[in-house]
Amino acid sequence: MTEPAPTTPAHDQFQVIHLKRHYESHVVRKDDPYAPLFEQVKERLKRQGLWHCVIDNADCKGIPTLHHDEIEFAYANSTDIPNLNELLGLHLTDEDFAQFIDQPGNLEVLCVNHHLPQGDVPIHLIPAADWTIVRVHKDTTAPVVVLHASTITHDHS
Repeated sequence: MTEPAPTTPAHDQFQVIHLKRHYESHVVRKDDPYAPLFEQVKERLKRQGLWHCVIDNADCKGIPTLHHDEIEFAYANSTDIPNLNELLGLHLTDEDFAQFIDQPGNLEVLCVNHHLPQGDVPIHLIPAADWTIVRVHKDTTAPVVVLHASTITHDHS
């Protein structure tokens, strides 16, 4: 009989990440000529009964919000469209891309907790590899959470 493989016991690991995000000059959201597309998608999702967090797990809290999934609105002017096309298998022109930002292929419904920085498991603060497990974890404690400065204690036991 073979010996059972050794296992690593459950444990927590703390990591500090400081990011500097640069946003090229861009139109104010309310003045964006494509903003009506965003609102149309939102209304269509509501009519179709799809206005709820797509993650739909025990972490869900707060009202539904619409998240720019592949390219954030504020990063549109930083996007190399040919590189994006290659990465995602798309064939967008400049005009197509301007519309893509606010179309269903780039939007998903997330609750406040999964979307916005003040949440416990927000997409805007969690690295991509960790975000995937937040999306698909079993209904136990979230494997990755954001520790906001006001909640951090120095006892890391």
